Amino acid sequence: MVDVDRLLATPLAVAQGWKKRMKENVAERPMLLPPNAHKLVRAISADLNTQDTKYEITLLEMPKGLALNTIADRHKGYVEEISNVKAVWLPEGAYCVKLTDDLLGVMFPANRQFLSRWIRERSGQAADYLTDAARDMKAKGPQLLVAIDLDDAVSPGDLEDRLKKFVSLGESEKNLKAITKVVEGIRGVKFGVTVDTKATGRMIVNFDSDVAPLKSIAKPLLLEVLSNRGMALDELDDWEVTTEGRQLIFSGPLTDSGLMRLSSLFELPSELIEDSEANVDADNPMLYATQAHYKAVQKLLDDILKKPRTISANTRSGLTATPKKSIACRWSTSIKRCRRTAPEWPSC
Repeated sequence: MVDVDRLLATPLAVAQGWKKRMKENVAERPMLLPPNAHKLVRAISADLNTQDTKYEITLLEMPKGLALNTIADRHKGYVEEISNVKAVWLPEGAYCVKLTDDLLGVMFPANRQFLSRWIRERSGQAADYLTDAARDMKAKGPQLLVAIDLDDAVSPGDLEDRLKKFVSLGESEKNLKAITKVVEGIRGVKFGVTVDTKATGRMIVNFDSDVAPLKSIAKPLLLEVLSNRGMALDELDDWEVTTEGRQLIFSGPLTDSGLMRLSSLFELPSELIEDSEANVDADNPMLYATQAHYKAVQKLLDDILKKPRTISANTRSGLTATPKKSIACRWSTSIKRCRRTAPEWPSC
């Protein structure tokens, strides 16, 4: 979830001219967010074992959004009605649907039956953990929030054997049973970004029992999990870790690089949502927007490739670095999405 209006009104955004930069120069955008959106919510269903995305639904509040016919013309798609709602099928493998005058929905992949059921049955209900997390998006709360529902996602069957392979356990392996018991009760993760004169992050990992057994290994364990998943951020090495009852809390500053990587989780192909008619060649209406999308993704790739990351060798616990795929190949959610729309780009 992103409250773009509140984000762009912060002292840091105003001082650095984020609003102007997002609208005028794709390559200079501080965050990969739709410049015309006021608010954005994205829901992703993913297989945590394979990291494959099953589906994505993005809702954008944007009063000046493009007409569906314009989107269809640019992509050589077509407009149709699905459950009495007009939608655009796109050959890249997506649907765009106008839910209200100010609300645009985008769904990957283009599963017509799934979209029809979602339109007919949507009730605004979500998992309890995600609903609770959404309440953090208040006037004085974070402007960007990522929440992951992990209720019943961890199988206790071979969890203890899997944890034995984590080098971050170190000497804590003697408490493995207690650690396993806590980990198998994980409920979810919330990552909030609050921007004022600077950007700070706060990650809360919720469990259904006291986290005391994890206290001494919390930080290296988190870094190892994120590295294995290809979602490490350089800043996390220096973040503070505290424990409060059933919560592990990580907090600290975010760099420009960290902000951009986090915002890539909300990135959409710009030609879907931006009105670039003033810049469009009449003979090639997709050219400008496609170039804009390419530049945005290339900026992210340049940032990732310049510092291939593995587990930090100087983590406080003595956790040693182990060879892993670099984040250039594993910061995957947005990269995979981008490659669907531009398959000719080189892969890692």
